[in-house]
Amino acid sequence: MHRDIPSVRAAHMASAWALLFGAMHVVWALAYFYWPTIGRVTLGPDFEWAFGRPWFMAYDLVVAGLFVVAAALAVAMVRPWGARVPRWVLVPGVWTAAMLLFLRGAVGVVMDLLVMLGAVHRAPSPLMFYDFWFLLGGILFGAVAWQQRRRATVAGSSSSSIWP
Repeated sequence: MHRDIPSVRAAHMASAWALLFGAMHVVWALAYFYWPTIGRVTLGPDFEWAFGRPWFMAYDLVVAGLFVVAAALAVAMVRPWGARVPRWVLVPGVWTAAMLLFLRGAVGVVMDLLVMLGAVHRAPSPLMFYDFWFLLGGILFGAVAWQQRRRATVAGSSSSSIWP
């Protein structure tokens, strides 16, 4: 059975990206109450207002859960057990993750460039890194979605399974 190595790698990279970002959200959620210094070091003083607010902890935990779901969707696209998940769940889920992450990252990067060029009068923030991080996630999930689109087209024309 033929495995599409770039597709599998993209899925695993997207999954790892999502799990890492989900883990960061768990750390931030816990940092608000238990280790405020970690929150200040990783998020900076701009987010000091959020420390100690239960709704922000809940937000981070919900986001972490969504990233776990996204990680599972990416891997399900290339693993045999993913064939048990309806394609109407997998494909739109991965495309949605790709588009949301890509748009969030692209808008952030454009705003960062405008700040750096002086077109927007705002102080540059060390959090600009996160805009590139979102863009990377969008690109990785987009690669998974695109590879699956291509594989489905090839599989439909040759009557072979799209699942490795």
